[in-house]
Amino acid sequence: MVEVAAERGFAEATVARVVRRAGVSRRTFDEIFEGHEECFVAAFESAIARASEYLSLVDEPRLRWRERIRAGLLALLSFLDDEPSMGRLLIVQSLGGSVCVLGRRSFMLSRIAVAIDEGGGEAGPGNDPPRMIAEGIAGAVVSLIHDRMIRGESQTLLDLANPLTSLIVLPYLGPAAARMELARSPPRRPERPPASPGADFLAGREEEVLRIVEQE
Repeated sequence: MVEVAAERGFAEATVARVVRRAGVSRRTFDEIFEGHEECFVAAFESAIARASEYLSLVDEPRLRWRERIRAGLLALLSFLDDEPSMGRLLIVQSLGGSVCVLGRRSFMLSRIAVAIDEGGGEAGPGNDPPRMIAEGIAGAVVSLIHDRMIRGESQTLLDLANPLTSLIVLPYLGPAAARMELARSPPRRPERPPASPGADFLAGREEEVLRIVEQE
């Protein structure tokens, strides 16, 4: 589903195409998922889990907010570069999904907004921006990443780290901090985490799947 949806979009990632790519029968699919939408949601959740593995490597609560934001962005952009099919499913193809899929996407954006909103604790007295600012910035960040993916430019998404960090810190820390982020040296790619069983939707269900296949 990740591969087919990344290539064709949500609507065209049909069950027929998915089972053909997976090399299984429609019966196997129907034993595991109720339909196309449930499979897409499972793929979306798996992509979120994989992105979370990248973010877990930089989860350092002792860092100041500005450095946490930058480290989180580097991890997210590295994930999108390393796992392009999952990245397109999360950022691009989910926009054409069902109400359920859009709800998952909205929740993902809200988590980003919560992290950004923590910058209010470092803003000057009386300058703490309202929560809506964080929500708007989260939407802008994802929109800019979406635009880069759609245009298919040759640069890596990691190249967006400095300008996106600058965009995020501007309302909280002011123009000087924003300019400092723009002037930083090009970032180094963070470590790529090994895939854990928890990132696989079918993890722990191998015997069930094997039983289904053997019954065909």
